[in-house]
Amino acid sequence: MSAMNCSGNCSSSLDLIQLELDYFYTYGIYGIVILLVFCAIGTFGNVSVIWVYPTTYKKSTFTIFVLFLAGVDLFSSVLCIPLHIVDMRFRYTFMSAEFCKFIRFVTYSSSGASGMLLGVIAFERFRKICRPLKWQMSRRVVIRVCVGVIILALFICSPTLDFYGIAKTEVVGYPGIYGDICGPVKSDYNTVFFGILLLIGTVVVIMATVFYILIIKVVCRQQHYMADRTSAASNRTTVTSEIRSSNLLENGKEQLQLPTNNVQADKDSDNNYTTETTTSDNEPSFALDNQKSRSVSTVTRRKRKKANSMKRAIRSAFMFLVTSIVSYCGFLPVLIMSIIRAINSSLYDDIESNTGSLMDLLTRAYFFNSIANPIVYCFMDEKFRNACKAKYKVIFCRCCK
Repeated sequence: MSAMNCSGNCSSSLDLIQLELDYFYTYGIYGIVILLVFCAIGTFGNVSVIWVYPTTYKKSTFTIFVLFLAGVDLFSSVLCIPLHIVDMRFRYTFMSAEFCKFIRFVTYSSSGASGMLLGVIAFERFRKICRPLKWQMSRRVVIRVCVGVIILALFICSPTLDFYGIAKTEVVGYPGIYGDICGPVKSDYNTVFFGILLLIGTVVVIMATVFYILIIKVVCRQQHYMADRTSAASNRTTVTSEIRSSNLLENGKEQLQLPTNNVQADKDSDNNYTTETTTSDNEPSFALDNQKSRSVSTVTRRKRKKANSMKRAIRSAFMFLVTSIVSYCGFLPVLIMSIIRAINSSLYDDIESNTGSLMDLLTRAYFFNSIANPIVYCFMDEKFRNACKAKYKVIFCRCCK
């Protein structure tokens, strides 16, 4: 703490405002700058997701989940982060209890909804990939579930409207001098509330991790199975074509039936058909070579499609596993520090006085979740990355004309 000139009674409002400004310029400004960066990146990234996904990806349950998640994160970036910047600026002279309640309520509700949506996404992906023949969520059901999750988050975080308000706290570095902060006024409720949030967050991240590990295992198993199956089908096609070629050379005329297999990709089905061909001395070899080429080509295309589908499934599973872990890690510091504050306020004050601006960032680390999802999409989803490049390139070219 820099030297602060304070003579006489520092408890006056004028001296308290000066102490607050000194603290802000010494410590608080760094945290506010970082939150402003989060706000800019989160707004740009989530607007990009909401803009690109509906126009690039087909309408599906996966797309709906991503859009709802981006909407919640955009809300945090546009509204919640600026509100917390106001809270950090008026650290010791926060005047409105209602405004304080509103800040904490919307912040914890949006962060909680984002975390629970990641858990629901993990469950839906698990059902889709590991239990494909059982009941699946339709797009309408997914919309209702997402709305229900948001309402549930609002309900779970509603106690903040009761136990948050204007609380007295000692000015850091000035024992005996107290200011008004936006904080919990009922420590018992505070402990229970953040304990419940910690439990819910732990359950969600463990559940999501288990689901995504099972998804990756199933997809890898299917990938090996399809590779063996298509290889066997290709060998059968080659042997069948050689036998028919020999028969055609002897007889000059034969019914050709294209081999089929049971591999199904993207709901495309193949129909068996028979063609009668009259051949001359040179035609049989050409016809069968053409048939063989088409058959092998079809198998190769299906194999490539299936392999790409498996890669996308693994990539999306790993992508949302990363976002789930990041979300949990972002919310963990504020949960732990809030519980410490409720149980042992003197220990919390010691930590705060020794960490300075780091405490402001740790207790607001959950805002990193608002920018984490679009960043993860950009690095791990090549289709999304290329679509963003194309769209923003068009805008840039138009602006430069």
